[in-house]
Amino acid sequence: MSLLGRLFSSNANRFGGRDAIIYKDQRLSYTDLDVRVRAMRAELSRYGFSRGEILPILATRCVDYVAVVLACSAMEIAYVPIDPVNPDDRISAMVDMLGCSHILSLGEARIPQLPAIAVLILDDNGSLLAVNATERRSVTQSAGGGLDLAIMFTSGTTGTPKGVRITHEGVNNLVASVGTWLPEGGGRFVHHSSIGFDAALFELWVPLLTGGSVVLNASPFDADTLTEVVSRSGCDTLLLTTSLFHLVVAHRPEMLHAVGTLFVGGETMKPAHAARALELHPALTLINGYGPTENTVFSTLHVVRPDDLASGAPLPIGRPLGHVIARVMGDDLTELPSGHAGELWLGGRNLSPGYLDPEKSREAFVQHNGSRFYRTGDIVLQDERGLLHYQGRADAQVKVKGYRVEIDEIERLLTTMAAVAQCAVLASSMNDIETRLICFIVVDQGHAAPDITTIQSFLSRSLPHYMIPSQVEIVPTLPFTVNGKLDRRSLLAGLTAGSPSILTSQSPDPLAARVMTTFGDILGRGRLSPDDSIYALGGSSLSVVVAQAMLDAAFEIRSDLKRLMLLHTVGQWIDFYRLAIRDAQKPTKSGMS
Repeated sequence: MSLLGRLFSSNANRFGGRDAIIYKDQRLSYTDLDVRVRAMRAELSRYGFSRGEILPILATRCVDYVAVVLACSAMEIAYVPIDPVNPDDRISAMVDMLGCSHILSLGEARIPQLPAIAVLILDDNGSLLAVNATERRSVTQSAGGGLDLAIMFTSGTTGTPKGVRITHEGVNNLVASVGTWLPEGGGRFVHHSSIGFDAALFELWVPLLTGGSVVLNASPFDADTLTEVVSRSGCDTLLLTTSLFHLVVAHRPEMLHAVGTLFVGGETMKPAHAARALELHPALTLINGYGPTENTVFSTLHVVRPDDLASGAPLPIGRPLGHVIARVMGDDLTELPSGHAGELWLGGRNLSPGYLDPEKSREAFVQHNGSRFYRTGDIVLQDERGLLHYQGRADAQVKVKGYRVEIDEIERLLTTMAAVAQCAVLASSMNDIETRLICFIVVDQGHAAPDITTIQSFLSRSLPHYMIPSQVEIVPTLPFTVNGKLDRRSLLAGLTAGSPSILTSQSPDPLAARVMTTFGDILGRGRLSPDDSIYALGGSSLSVVVAQAMLDAAFEIRSDLKRLMLLHTVGQWIDFYRLAIRDAQKPTKSGMS
């Protein structure tokens, strides 16, 4: 049995009656979960899966998913978590890269239309069965670096996602390193991240290997639902992406009322939001984390304290975890002294064996002075206290909605369109919380300029939603600097933002004007029309929460977030608030005989 398999089995014996999983109205103790895991191991073996194979899993957060993950871990089968929101073309590309001919669909995940791939499900009796006639063939993991725990896909520069290999040792070291901040008994976590996001490794493995419990949030993201789940479940340890943290502090601070330890990572934490969180919740331990998937979720951590916030300067990303090595390297591949900015190289126990693609691994994972390192592409400097400070990127990689995005992957796909002669995709701040992608296109001679709908439809067949640009600008040429590099500043400066919306008391429809102005501000646009799609223009569930807070305050009502999440156009929001205000103004009926 594997390292993590033995650790979980030991916990099942040690904490038998303690809650391990809470899902909707189900509560599974460690003993109950261990029974499910053992049954799943037997079923995987019966179906022909064995040590060293790979199992792609398309799933929502559910008990069966947790049981399969733990069974795979014990059997040393590498599990590959894939979010069902990915389009079928991208799912197919991932499975092809794995060399697999099968995928397991669990929970409320849709059944993908993949005729060349055997799609497996679990029936009501817990037995595996295929929903199509495609034959499954076994595939073994790469021998280099030992057997993997999991393979996580991230955005890739060559137009296809990169499969990052995650080790048992890396996750075990992550768990051991964060244990000092966990409450006695392991804590109660909420697993709300996408299963394909490396944060899910943290949300599952940290509690289950420390005797804690995991509350599975069954719903798609919704700030009100997540707030309710965190509060109702007694969650005391939570991980939020930085964008979500900023949103929670600004609009749902009550979510953190009972949280004792909050880990935040993925982007740069804003000092003002950190200060507000600690002001509202003085007992909160707020931890600013940093780390690429290639080094197993977190590589450095820093507990944010009041003296970090006094100057308003950017917050440090902290010191390396135990048994993690961090080096700040110069262009000449020598280590830099404190106070000098350079590329961060990471090594040690958390380090991935590499990507599925050996060539990509050779580019990013290097040997130096007898040790192996991952070149992050992140520029940092180390201060005199030994704290690392993030300075920016050395390449075109960006974070959008908390996800890592390689701009090159989007650009390579765009250039396959017949109408596109050249293109550039840039990330730009949309508001205080979100980043949007803007696509600049030089149209090929003899073709009509493609509109935003055509481009989004084309890209959505192969890319997840967070990699779809929300704005398209047609330009005659792409500008370059004197050094021959793309002049990003000139492109962004030339954006056709349109004239700003003006809200006045003389507006023919003040309510409509207020809604359109609000979304213009949130989406970083000028004047909007009722027909404009909020999501096509780069909006997200985070945007909806911000808009709700602003409009509820303006109209002095309390709206239903779940209903707002179903609206797509600005006009639908106008109609919603018009009706909500009318209902709120109706006199209450009383004294009827």
